[in-house]
Amino acid sequence: MAWLDFFLDNLYRTVNPPYLCTKTHKMQRSVFLLFLLCSACLYPTSNNTPTKSDPSSTKELRGKIISVKDGDSLELLDADNNIHQIRLAHVDCPERKQDFGKRSKIFTANFCFGKEVTVIPTDVDRYGRTVGVVLVGRKELNLAIIEAGMGWHFKKYSKNEAYDKAEQKAKRKKEGLWSQRNPIAPWDYRKRG
Repeated sequence: MAWLDFFLDNLYRTVNPPYLCTKTHKMQRSVFLLFLLCSACLYPTSNNTPTKSDPSSTKELRGKIISVKDGDSLELLDADNNIHQIRLAHVDCPERKQDFGKRSKIFTANFCFGKEVTVIPTDVDRYGRTVGVVLVGRKELNLAIIEAGMGWHFKKYSKNEAYDKAEQKAKRKKEGLWSQRNPIAPWDYRKRG
C-alpha cells in the first residue's frame, strides 16, 4: 500500500499548496480520497456519446441512417443514441472497387441517408451486424436495390421468391449492372482477393 500513499500524497499536493501538506493533514487526505471515490461512483455512466448496440436484439429498430458504407451496409443511430451496424438481408451489392460498386452505394445513400427508417431484423452476421430489411416509410430498400439492378439476390442466404423475381425482371430489362455483358457477382469478386 506504499504506492497508494505515495499516489495520494502527490495527488493531494497537486490540489493543495505544499505548505499545507504535513503529516497532520492525513485526515484531510482521507476525506479527499473519499470525495474522489464518491465522485467517481456518482458520475453518470450514460451520456450523449453514441455507443455501439447489441446486435442480438430481434426487435424492430428505428432511427436515422448516419452512414452508408457501401450498397448493402449501413449505420443507424437510434433514439437512445446507439449506433447499429446494419447489413441488408437478401441482397449482395457490388464491392466498392467493383463495377457498379460506387453506383450501388450512391443508390442506397439517395434512398435512405439522413432519413428515419425501420429495420426488421432477420439475423446477426458473423461480424456482429444486424441483418435485416430496411423500410423508408413503406418503401423497402432491399427490394428496390434488386429492382434497380444495383445488387444481386443473395441466394446463399435467402430463398425469398420476391427477390428472385425482381432480379429476373431487372436482368430482362437490363437494369443497372445487368446492362453489362458479364457482371461479376460480389461473392466471386471477393474470392479473387
